[in-house]
Amino acid sequence: MLGGSSKTGDITHVLTGEKQFAAVVQKDRASGMDYLPARNKAPNPQDLLGSHQMEKMLRQCAVHYDLVIIDTPPVLAVSDAAMVAKIADTSVFIVRWGSTPRDVAAQAVKLLANYTNRIAGGDPDAGGSRIPRQIRLWRYGLLLQALPEYYHN
Repeated sequence: MLGGSSKTGDITHVLTGEKQFAAVVQKDRASGMDYLPARNKAPNPQDLLGSHQMEKMLRQCAVHYDLVIIDTPPVLAVSDAAMVAKIADTSVFIVRWGSTPRDVAAQAVKLLANYTNRIAGGDPDAGGSRIPRQIRLWRYGLLLQALPEYYHN
């Protein structure tokens, strides 16, 4: 998670109406990227992420930004990713290359597919894998078929 001032608030404050988006959004100095921190543990994160307020905030972001990225915990860990997948244009499914068991990845994709039919692949290991560039991005339909040697049981 990107740092920032805790005095400005976070996404929970925006979604509960306590603060306006413009008062909470922060800019990363290194990249110039705007971001909305997620510091506070909400008592009901699934309700907030699946709320009308979340949809409204994303529509407003789409007007001002070319790309909006929402980072969520793993889909099998908590329901945050599923709630976001319902309202996002596309979900990027990322796995840790060489350590995520094939059956776990397949189960996660199936669960995510219950909430969206727009699943794309991404860099399977943000931690610095040595995967050839040409296979770092792929379409969901090819994920399990095209790279069977990646997955292990």
